[in-house]
Amino acid sequence: MTKTCGNFLLGMGRSKIPVIVREDGSPFFDRAYHFEYGGVDVVREGTAAVIITCGVMLHRAVRAWELLQQKGISVQVLNVCCPRDIPVSVLSDAAGTGIIITYEDHNVKTGLGSIVANGLMENRIPCRLRKLGISNYCYSGPTSELFKASGLDVEGLMRAVEEEINTKH
Repeated sequence: MTKTCGNFLLGMGRSKIPVIVREDGSPFFDRAYHFEYGGVDVVREGTAAVIITCGVMLHRAVRAWELLQQKGISVQVLNVCCPRDIPVSVLSDAAGTGIIITYEDHNVKTGLGSIVANGLMENRIPCRLRKLGISNYCYSGPTSELFKASGLDVEGLMRAVEEEINTKH
């Protein structure tokens, strides 16, 4: 970060999170991984909708992808490393499914979802967008309970994906 021009965030989490792996079980962010400012990683492939997420929410999105696959629902999972600089081509490709769901642990009105919404609107890219994020102040407690209370647990994400796909047609 000290050698590259741009804005960065060094996040220090308190919760242990699983290693993100490819479908074959190998680490996604291994030694061969190359970070590119503004890059977006396709972590899982899918066609019915796209989940755009970042940071600590990625492992939950991957788990939701696994469970949705078991139900015959194909969604793509994108990991955004630099939310302020999402390429228009990525938004356009994601919108091709007709449904984008942003999934974040930030304020739903000012975070990743709003950045995606602005990008879609400013570039006249038609798509249904559903923003999942923090909509109110939560109490202190175990992470899993707080995510569930905010509808941001894996089941909440799956429910949102299924609702959007079921109302698409």
